[in-house]
Amino acid sequence: MLHKLLPQGKAWNRTSGSLMDAVSWAVARELERIDQRIDVLLTESDPRSASETIDWWESYLALPDDCTGTAPNTSERRRQILERLTTRGGISRQDYIDLAAALGYTITITEFRAFRADRSSAEDPVAGGDWDFTWQVNTSTLNPIYFSAETGKAEDLLVKYSNDLLECVINKKNRGSRIVIFAYSDS
Repeated sequence: MLHKLLPQGKAWNRTSGSLMDAVSWAVARELERIDQRIDVLLTESDPRSASETIDWWESYLALPDDCTGTAPNTSERRRQILERLTTRGGISRQDYIDLAAALGYTITITEFRAFRADRSSAEDPVAGGDWDFTWQVNTSTLNPIYFSAETGKAEDLLVKYSNDLLECVINKKNRGSRIVIFAYSDS
C-alpha cells in the first residue's frame, strides 16, 4: 500500500531489492507498529483494562493514598482507580453512606444540633453551637483491638473499637467541614 502512495517516475524505483523498496518496507513496518500501539492505547485509556498505564492512572489520582495503602495486585489497583474515578464528591449524609458502602461497610449517621428554645424540646440534650456541625458515624465493630500487657501502656484503653480504613477515608473526605465522631457496636 505504501508503494502505491509514492509518486510516479524514475526517481522512485519500486523494484524488489532496491533502496526505495527497503526504505518503504522499513517505514511500513513502523507504521504498522504505531497502528498496533494505537489499539493498545485505546485499551489502556480504560482503567478497567489498563496495565501499561496503571502507574499513570495512580499518579493522576494520587493513589495509593495514606488511607488505602498500596494494593497487593493489579486487579485491586484497577478497583481503587475505578472507585476514585466513579465516587461522587458530595457532602450529604447519603454521599458518606454510599462511600462507606463502596468500602464494604454499612453505616448510619446521627446528626446533632445545638439546643435552641424555639425548636428543641425538653427531652433534647442541652448542647453548644458546635453540635450543629457534628455527625456521629454508627457502624458495627469490625476490628476490636485489645490491650496487651506486653505492648500496652498504662494510659491505653482495655479495648479500642475502630476501623482505621473507614475513619481515614471519611475524615479525608470531610476535610474539617464537620466534627465526625465514630461509634461502634458489637452487632
